[in-house]
Amino acid sequence: MRSIFTILLFSLIISGCSLFGSDEEPAEIMFTVQNFSADELSITTAGTNSGLNISKSDFTGIDDDHFPGSTKSFSTDNDGMMTVSFSFLNESSELSDGEFELELREDWQWSVNFQIGSADYNPLNECFGCQFYESFELNSMALSNQETEADSLYVVLGGNYISEPVMY
Repeated sequence: MRSIFTILLFSLIISGCSLFGSDEEPAEIMFTVQNFSADELSITTAGTNSGLNISKSDFTGIDDDHFPGSTKSFSTDNDGMMTVSFSFLNESSELSDGEFELELREDWQWSVNFQIGSADYNPLNECFGCQFYESFELNSMALSNQETEADSLYVVLGGNYISEPVMY
C-alpha cells in the first residue's frame, strides 16, 4: 500500500501536476470610462477563451472594489493577444469606435481607461502605472456636453501584478 502511494505521488510530481491545483497565476482585465458618458456603449474582445461582451450596465458606481465608472475585473487567458473592439453612441450618433490589441500576461491585471481630450493632450503625463495609449477620432458633435473641447478619444492602458502589486 505504501509503495502505491509513493508511486502515485512520484508520478504526480514528474507529470507536473500539483495536488493543490494549477501553478498558473490568474490574469484579468477591467475597463473604465473616465470623463464622458455615452448613452450606449459596446466593448467586445477576441482572443480569450470565452470573449467578453460589455455594455453600459457592466459599469458600476463607487464601492470598495471598483473605481467610479469601472467594470469588475474579468478573467482572461494568461498569454496570447487580445483584440478589444469598442463603440460609444450618444442619441444614435457615433461618438467614437475603434479596435486595439494588447498582450496578455500571467499574474497581470490590465486596466483599460477610455477618456476624451484634445489632440495635443498626452494622457501619460498624469498617469501612474500607465504603459501606452492609442488615440481615436472623436465626433465632438455627439458629446452630451457641447462645452467640452475634445477631438480625441484616448484608450490608456496600464496594469499591475495581481499577486504582488506595485504601489504607485
